[in-house]
Amino acid sequence: MDVRLVDAGPSISESDLAAFERRHGVIPDGLDVVIDGTALKWRLHYFASLNDPVESSNLDWLMDVTRATRPKYMVPVAYDEAGNHFYIDARPAHVGTVYFGPTPETAGQTQFVFQAPSFDAFIRSLSPFEQP
Repeated sequence: MDVRLVDAGPSISESDLAAFERRHGVIPDGLDVVIDGTALKWRLHYFASLNDPVESSNLDWLMDVTRATRPKYMVPVAYDEAGNHFYIDARPAHVGTVYFGPTPETAGQTQFVFQAPSFDAFIRSLSPFEQP
């Protein structure tokens, strides 16, 4: 069955959406990304998924577009509005560790920054995004 979205009512405000998400336990989209010892307010844009019809949210697509800028064992699982990615390390000794990888200017230049020891810890670190 195909589902089509239609604008069927009044727009919802950002604060109404945030209140709804808090009330119903929807995953928040904000976190502090620590770079060079400084915590910066950051906002997630999408989590990758399998077979997503939106190309830029599809894990296969993300694997392809990041291939030249990441080691084979790093799997992009989410990204922000600027195209920076969050990766899960798939090496047996580090499996599940989450890193932030700013989009590099040139191939092979991604500098990974540790974010959480596990995906669960990464999810727990999320909070409602607030502008700094």
